[in-house]
Amino acid sequence: MKKQIERSGAFQDYIAEGVKVGNALYISGQISLDEEGNLIGENDMKAQVDRAYHNIAELLKKFQLSMDNIVDETWFVTDVKHTMENINGFFFR
Repeated sequence: MKKQIERSGAFQDYIAEGVKVGNALYISGQISLDEEGNLIGENDMKAQVDRAYHNIAELLKKFQLSMDNIVDETWFVTDVKHTMENINGFFFR
């Protein structure tokens, strides 16, 4: 089975951002860092979510895919109440 691995971004020496095996693409956890590893949106959850989705969209482009190709996702947050109260203001595809 054909395998394609993408290593870029701040953690390229440690983890693969994306691994495509056959028709499935597995994306590593994304956080709100830019390409140089700088935190985007300190103390601003919306800015952090926007940046994480930006990172995902950029990675998908490298595999000729888009946000429409995402089947499932999982969020890990430190303040569930804040997230649920503000989720409608967050960027979604």
